[in-house]
Amino acid sequence: MPLPTTARRAAETPIMGESVGSLTTTERIRLDPEPAFVLSCSPESYELSEIDGEPVYLPTIQKHPASPGSNGVDKAGGLAHLQANLTTRGQILLQPHQCPADLTPDGRPGYLRRYEGTQGQVHLEAWVTVVKAPGNKHATQSSPANQQLYRKWRLWLMETGVVPFPSEDWIERYEDRLGERALRRATQAAAPEVKAERAAEADAQFKKAKKARKNVEEVTNG
Repeated sequence: MPLPTTARRAAETPIMGESVGSLTTTERIRLDPEPAFVLSCSPESYELSEIDGEPVYLPTIQKHPASPGSNGVDKAGGLAHLQANLTTRGQILLQPHQCPADLTPDGRPGYLRRYEGTQGQVHLEAWVTVVKAPGNKHATQSSPANQQLYRKWRLWLMETGVVPFPSEDWIERYEDRLGERALRRATQAAAPEVKAERAAEADAQFKKAKKARKNVEEVTNG
């Protein structure tokens, strides 16, 4: 589906990133090099999740290496060819700038972060933080608060029209799979208390899915 004007930018927008995080911008981090990348998602792939205790469906995200001059990215960092390749596979390219500043831990827009490493550049998602580790080394982590912002960003992608909400057909197929899985587990040999626990888990998951479906319907039919 076409991007709304407020969320659209030309596909030729170069890949961008900055040295940010808890480290000084002049400090080289001790991590293996990681190439530049872009993210994408499919309008046929979602997961059942929660935001602030509210069940939601969120698009699943895929990462694609996108160093200039390779994988469909031109030498200037343009993404037009990569976008065309993803489109033919039913994928939606998420431009690096398509993330507002209030949904990243460092308060900067975009989902791509670039650090200078001792062995080369390190590109990470905005929700991954570089921290100092024992032995004069560095490590990466993504705190629960960062993961919450990541989930909110994925919801934002749907709310702004960058990615569609799951269709009614997709939700029905998902609920059917939940029912089939619950039936399989119920017929497996197990102690009574284990079966009761499995039934309770299946019931809770199905109720969560129903609530997420209602939330989608309120938005798409509203």
